Amino acid sequence: MADARTITGNVSIWLSKTSGPQDVAGDDQSVTDAIVVFGPDSDMSGYGYTRLSEGTLTFALPTVRDMVDSKAESLRAEITKTRADAEMKVNQLQAALQKLLAIEFDGSEA
Repeated sequence: MADARTITGNVSIWLSKTSGPQDVAGDDQSVTDAIVVFGPDSDMSGYGYTRLSEGTLTFALPTVRDMVDSKAESLRAEITKTRADAEMKVNQLQAALQKLLAIEFDGSEA
């Protein structure tokens, strides 16, 4: 299996939808927390992003094994969240059902 390799490519740099100019006024880390990176020809302005500049991104591409492990971890987390969300919804429906069944029927019409 191949080792991780270094990737370098052109990108466009955008201010995230939830960030504003104040978020890029601080230190380098606060700026990187406020930006997102897309391909160089991407136009994200119609989706609420603000274009900042173009640049070059260099990063270490993980091995296939590491990517598979990371994706598997993400899927497990999504499964856990989906189960919790479904359980919460089932509990809400059961509570509504119990509330409905607890209403005493007195035989009169409303």
